[in-house]
Amino acid sequence: MINEEVLKEKLKYLITVNSAKWFDIQDVHVEFEYTDESREKLSNYDLDITFDYHGGIDLELSEFVRDVEKMANTLQTHLLEFVVNQEGKIVNGKNTNVYALDPPLLFSADYKVDELHKFVLGYKFLYEEE
Repeated sequence: MINEEVLKEKLKYLITVNSAKWFDIQDVHVEFEYTDESREKLSNYDLDITFDYHGGIDLELSEFVRDVEKMANTLQTHLLEFVVNQEGKIVNGKNTNVYALDPPLLFSADYKVDELHKFVLGYKFLYEEE
């Protein structure tokens, strides 16, 4: 059986440390789904990330959307550096069968020019069949 609590805390720590240059991570919500009731093998997992963004975002609507998309892709790149394999172990994201479903979900955006850039994005991670 996978120890979810320990796994969640380790994952939250890695996400916060790896993305600190561009993102002030305020909350990470993790949910795991299993292949069966024995809870020994994951079928997928979700990460909902609440953060303040340190990068620039243009106020022009078309540019704003482009900048938010770029921000979401940058965060996804950081999230894919360390992933959870199907056995519930955190591993280096390179050369694994883990991928993020595109695009991430934008749950909320609280944006005030030069003050606040708070977003909540949801990412789903799946496993390719081997």
